[in-house]
Amino acid sequence: MAECIHGLEGTSCDVCFPKPAPVVAPKPRTRTAPAPRLTTPRAGASRSAVARPSATRAGERSGPPYVVGTQRLHRFVHVRELEAILTVGAIGPESIEVELLSPAALERRATREFDGRAASEHVAFTLVPESEPWEEVRSGGARARRWSDAARAARPADFAMLVTTIDAVGWPLVVCDDPADPTARVTSDRPSAEELLRRASRDEERRRVAEVLVPREVPVSALQLIAVAHEPIRDRIRALLPKGGPRVAAHPPWFTPNPEWTGA
Repeated sequence: MAECIHGLEGTSCDVCFPKPAPVVAPKPRTRTAPAPRLTTPRAGASRSAVARPSATRAGERSGPPYVVGTQRLHRFVHVRELEAILTVGAIGPESIEVELLSPAALERRATREFDGRAASEHVAFTLVPESEPWEEVRSGGARARRWSDAARAARPADFAMLVTTIDAVGWPLVVCDDPADPTARVTSDRPSAEELLRRASRDEERRRVAEVLVPREVPVSALQLIAVAHEPIRDRIRALLPKGGPRVAAHPPWFTPNPEWTGA
C-alpha cells in the first residue's frame, strides 16, 4: 500500500490520497432577465483601468507566499550508497559505494569552483524530485556521457530519494541556477541566494535544473524523509535506522521508469 510522503498517518493526507469530489445535485434552471449594470467610473479613470485577474507568466505558478526555509531539497542515491551513508551517519561530498557520475563529469566537478571550493567538495541537492538529472537516470541515461556505467545499468527502483529542507541543513549554502551551464548565475551571498530560490519557485524550468550545494557533510539526522520504490526496500532501510530517525516511505510514483523522456 502506498504511504503518505508528508508524514501523515493513514489516508488523512489530501495530496497523497485525494478525496472524491462531492456529488452536487444540479439546481433547476430558471430564466430571469439580467439586471442592468450601473457603473460609475471614478474621475480620470480610463476603460483599461477596470479590475481584471492578474496574468501569470508562462512557467510561473501562484500559491501561498514562498518561505525559503521550508524549501524542500532532494538528492537521489543508489540504495547501496544509502546503506553506506546510514552506516557512516552522514552524506559526504563524494561517493562512498556507488559512483553515479562518469569520469569526465567527475573531472569537471573537481575543476569548477563555487565560492572558493570545488564543486566536488559540496553535497548537491535539487529543488524538486522531478529534476532533470533524476529524469535522465530513470529514463535510462538520456545523456549517457554525464552518468557512469553503474547509473545507466541501474533500474529506478534501485534508488532512494533523500528529502530535507533549507532550514534543516542550514547556511551557508551555494545556489546555482544550472550547474551544467558555465554561464549560469551562482551565489553564496544569502540575500542573493534566497532571491534565486524565490525566482526558481515561480519558474518550472528553473526548478528542474537549479541546485543547492552544501559545503560540508549533511548528517542523516537532517533528513525528514527517505523515499523508496517499494515495501521490501523500505523495510530493509528502516532496519538500519536508529530510533527517531527520518521517516522511510514507499512512494512508487517517484521511481516509475520514464523511457519516453528525452530531455528538457
